[in-house]
Amino acid sequence: MSKQRKPVLTRNLDPTTIADLDDLDLNSVLIERSALPKQSSSRMHLDSARILDADWSETKVCSLTWLDVECDHSQLSLVEWPEAHLTRVVMRDSRATGMRLENAEFQDVRFVGCHLDYASFTRSKFRRVTFEQCRLRDADFGGADLEGTVFLECNLQGVTFIGAKLTGTDIATCSGKDIRIEALDVRGLIVSSQQAAAFAKLFGLVIRDARD
Repeated sequence: MSKQRKPVLTRNLDPTTIADLDDLDLNSVLIERSALPKQSSSRMHLDSARILDADWSETKVCSLTWLDVECDHSQLSLVEWPEAHLTRVVMRDSRATGMRLENAEFQDVRFVGCHLDYASFTRSKFRRVTFEQCRLRDADFGGADLEGTVFLECNLQGVTFIGAKLTGTDIATCSGKDIRIEALDVRGLIVSSQQAAAFAKLFGLVIRDARD
């Protein structure tokens, strides 16, 4: 994977209080302890922003763009942000169980220590993206373009990769059984020897060492 670009944040971010999420368009802001769950918005655009301890769970945003954003210790469970665009974004230590970012585009994005169980990223496109020490149990990447995506020490129990493009995708350091994948999907997928044996069994291969 080519070098991932970090968020570029303005040195002096303006502390900002948000009353609602509808048609949000902010630049160079610090958003702390924003509790706005279950809100709906036609549009959200954040450029050079840091989000701390927000509760935006169960929000629905039709058109979301994050550029140069850091999001820490936030509640994003059950959000629905279809066709979102995230560029140079870091999301750390956040709970995003059941989030739905389908048909989205991720570029230079890091998810670090996040709970992403049951998340749906179907048909999304990932470029220079890493998931680090994340829980992704039963997450769905069906039909996604994950070329070059790296999963580091993640829990991938029950994850779906059916129909995904996995060339250069690295899951070698991850744990988790019952990964849903088809034989045609594994071309170019980077796995450990133990994972390779598990996939061979899944696809009906019989491994037998050569006898002397």
